[in-house]
Amino acid sequence: MALKTYTGRASVIPGQIKITVNSATATNTVAVSIGVRTETYTIGSGMTAALVAQAFGAQLAGSKAPEFSELIFAVAGADIFVTHSDFTMDFDFTVGGTGGVLTK
Repeated sequence: MALKTYTGRASVIPGQIKITVNSATATNTVAVSIGVRTETYTIGSGMTAALVAQAFGAQLAGSKAPEFSELIFAVAGADIFVTHSDFTMDFDFTVGGTGGVLTK
């Protein structure tokens, strides 16, 4: 019999990828690419990392590109959580932009 120990950590949601906005330098860009499609957002003056995550998350969620249409985007603070609408489906994408703003 296995002994289970509570560690206090949240469980990982299968098929979910977290994107973190690390900084919010004006005129830098953030980008997510799936296949040949890329969504890019240019950071405005006076924005915080959380505001960038909120604005870019909304842009990604509203994308009309078929590569993005099956993904669900949720924002918490400076993090964008991406989940496939079919929770059993594997998916991946790359993040980029200028200034090392995004990590996943």
